[in-house]
Amino acid sequence: MPRKSVPKKHRHFVAAPLAVFIVSISLLDGVLPAGSQAPELSASVMKLSEGEVFRLPQGKAMLYSGQGFTVSPESTVFENGSALVSTEGFLELTVAGKKVATVAGAFYLSYFGEDLTIAALTSPVLFRDNARLMVVPAGMQWKVPAEEKLPLLQAGYPLWQEARQVQAFPERFFVRQLQNLMFLPSEEDVLPPAGSEPLPLWTKFPALRIGAAQETVEQEWREEVFGALRKYVESGDRDALDAFLHKEEYSDVLQSDEAWEVMVRLYVRAQKDSVRSLLLSQLLSSEDFWLLASLHPDFRAEVWSSFSEQENSEAVTLRLFLLPTANMVQQAVPADAMQRWTYELSQLAQGEKAAALVGMTVEQHLPLVSVLDQMGYPERSRILALSLKKLVENTGVTLRPELTSELSALTSFDRMSLEELPPMEEQVLIEEEVKEEEKEVVPAPVVEVKQEEAVEVSSYSPDVVERRAYTVLRDIGALFTVETTIDAVAPNTAQVRNIIFSGKSGDRTVDFHFDVAKGEIRQVILGNKEYPYSLTVEAFRDWIQK
Repeated sequence: MPRKSVPKKHRHFVAAPLAVFIVSISLLDGVLPAGSQAPELSASVMKLSEGEVFRLPQGKAMLYSGQGFTVSPESTVFENGSALVSTEGFLELTVAGKKVATVAGAFYLSYFGEDLTIAALTSPVLFRDNARLMVVPAGMQWKVPAEEKLPLLQAGYPLWQEARQVQAFPERFFVRQLQNLMFLPSEEDVLPPAGSEPLPLWTKFPALRIGAAQETVEQEWREEVFGALRKYVESGDRDALDAFLHKEEYSDVLQSDEAWEVMVRLYVRAQKDSVRSLLLSQLLSSEDFWLLASLHPDFRAEVWSSFSEQENSEAVTLRLFLLPTANMVQQAVPADAMQRWTYELSQLAQGEKAAALVGMTVEQHLPLVSVLDQMGYPERSRILALSLKKLVENTGVTLRPELTSELSALTSFDRMSLEELPPMEEQVLIEEEVKEEEKEVVPAPVVEVKQEEAVEVSSYSPDVVERRAYTVLRDIGALFTVETTIDAVAPNTAQVRNIIFSGKSGDRTVDFHFDVAKGEIRQVILGNKEYPYSLTVEAFRDWIQK
């Protein structure tokens, strides 16, 4: 059936200055409710003034206009209209014969006639037309080219890049979608209940069963396998989970599409890093998940530090092309991910296409250096500029004179403009001064203290001091760049320089000394000011992130 054409007023491609988008992201990041899932779409859940709320097989949606969704056992099709879609797991729709997917988040979809627009609200959105790929980073919108197919790489980098340009959306649009997400109903836990490993399947058949009865028993057994998987994940027992995933009797079940969807949801919920890494190793075999997770604010740190065997040049190039753009939301792309980005681009930029790839990358991302600075993220800006410079150095590519001049200007001086942190609480300062006075008035017995230290606090080797410092700082949210240094300079003490922390008013670079045995940070230097008193790691974290 041919689709009806609709007047242009129904188009939902909305553009706005980037600064407005930045404000909305900063104010509202992290306030969204979790997505949900339901087994089928039988009818709308409710009708609201904004639209009609539906449950989908892998999530939920608010339909604003149009025919909406058609659900079958094989697929969920968005016929036409505009809708807000949310999921806790991995959700996939068919729109105009193309695949649209996301993981753990929400997006807006508008499809009228030949006009298809995707606005990625809190998670990236994948668009796939067979080998033709695009991912819309969170916080951005993209209008799918209507007149012709999305160009492949062999069409040349200029055409490939031009067709994949994204834009920010207005604050009022973003706020409205956040508000409407609140109206989407909460949902029961759709995962099988946690339980012990089941007995072998053959024990479920005391007598010969055929047909539907046998299928029912087999499905019940599969649910028990998924329940055991959930138990091991939620217990945080990495060794038990690893052993379970490699048991031959469960291999067919655990390699099924149903198990993969269960693992996605368990990965999203998992708290322990070691367990998450095991699940991630199972999920990254999917190119779609790999692309989405590489740009997802909650998952990209783990994905960029993981090994992947993906070799599709379209997917690999797209992932590299979009990572800096994905850094324009509140949660920063880790500095080590940007280092990996530079390395992978350098490896990809080989042979006769090197100059074109490097030229496209620099030209596309140089404007972001200034944009990130204006957003209040000077360290992200500086890291991107240095990464582009390193890419050019690694590949030996000669840029056009104007690009060379601009890149040189952006990396030749310190463009940091950090605001001074608010003063620490008066009570904290007084307590530190009292401690200093007590040290002066009541001298400690030197011999006894040395004896205690020999028993209770070992003197760590320089390597151990540096590793401990790195681990603790990483765990409290520090960002590391190529300029960050951690050097053991005294017993149990590391001198840390050029390390970054993200706060509500932007990124800040600080220097300090860190006693890894006592867990104390002292001699903090921020900008041109030094704070000589000592803080516990927790107190320092709370203070620096204000």
